Amino acid sequence: MSITKYIEKVKARPEEEKRRTVFVWTTGLVFLIFMVWAITFSLSVVNDQADSASLRAEAEASAKTQLAMGTTTPEQKGVSWSADLVRFITSGASSINEGFWTVGSWLHK
Repeated sequence: MSITKYIEKVKARPEEEKRRTVFVWTTGLVFLIFMVWAITFSLSVVNDQADSASLRAEAEASAKTQLAMGTTTPEQKGVSWSADLVRFITSGASSINEGFWTVGSWLHK
């Protein structure tokens, strides 16, 4: 059955059935769009966390080396922690933005 025949059949139904059918289809499409966005967002968060973990490991190794050499004090480690937090927040915001642009581009195709 083609979509045009289905739409014609829905138009031929009584008003109450039309409303119910449109509501079900609209709810289903919104749910589908939400699921695509959620999956896209979760995948981007996983990728960002992997990148962040590797950067954190490199920073910790560098900090341990500098601390062992006596060039860094333990108080300076707090600065890198706050920089990691800022990087995490901005990457999360960019992931949300990318998700919205991805879904928007799919809708316009």
